[in-house]
Amino acid sequence: DVTKSHAIEGKTANTPAELGDVITYTLTVENIGETVLNDVTLADSKFHEGLEVSVNGGASVTLTDGTCNIGTLDLEGKATVSYTYTVTAADVTNGKINNVVIATGKTPEDDTVTDNDTDEVPVNKDITVEKKWMNGDGAIEPQADLTIELYADDAYVESKDLSLNDATRTVTFTNKPVLDEDGNKIVYTVKEKGAENGIITLN
Repeated sequence: DVTKSHAIEGKTANTPAELGDVITYTLTVENIGETVLNDVTLADSKFHEGLEVSVNGGASVTLTDGTCNIGTLDLEGKATVSYTYTVTAADVTNGKINNVVIATGKTPEDDTVTDNDTDEVPVNKDITVEKKWMNGDGAIEPQADLTIELYADDAYVESKDLSLNDATRTVTFTNKPVLDEDGNKIVYTVKEKGAENGIITLN
């Protein structure tokens, strides 16, 4: 039996990850059968050559390929493997990190037994909007304070005020989901409050 869990550094359980977050994955393999298991190995979606993992809380072991060798598990024997992973821009684009672990072992009769588990981490993103005032000749000086509204699939989410005193001319909507409950990409749009033609679709 193999299970996989995760914890995000600095965040509580069941909180989505964001770009740059460090995730600690813990893999637990246990012999719940009726015989000793030999040549037990773990293969994980994020395993790669050079990755450092900790086995049973001990010193780090550097993997030479995409598997971690556990060895023999006696009856009711258990082993844990942990490692860290940093959330990438590609993960943000995907909106989630889907991670699969497969445990494989052999009985004394040389029969192969396997089990697997999947751990999914939702990934949120920040949305930064920059306002530029333009006329026919190009950029001009800011004209007035305004309010930027954020919509997700045409549904209002929240608004932020942009002041003339803000030198960056930007507002940031933080920690927004990339996917909806059905796993579909959310289309975000922004609008200047009160503007009839000020809707902009964001990637």
